[in-house]
Amino acid sequence: TIQGEPIVLNGGAPFTVKSTSLLADTQASGTTTFTYSTDDYANFRSHGTFDMTSPDKTIHKPFYCSGGMFIPKLEHSANTAWRGQALVIDWEPTVL
Repeated sequence: TIQGEPIVLNGGAPFTVKSTSLLADTQASGTTTFTYSTDDYANFRSHGTFDMTSPDKTIHKPFYCSGGMFIPKLEHSANTAWRGQALVIDWEPTVL
């Protein structure tokens, strides 16, 4: 399990995460679950899984962050190697 620190985007104003990509080695099996919190670690929401056998590890599922921040968490399912380099967040400001 890897749990990040709060990520503040858009100067603390609301934003939408359009997709999330995991830069990691391709493995023979396994998935990595991506969850996130928008309420300072109190609750984590499941957002999808990265297929570790695929060279393209991207979740194309938008989510909204009203408080201007979120905290990512990754959990690997298998007892196999896990070598990740980065979590890439594609986001855009929310126009109110």
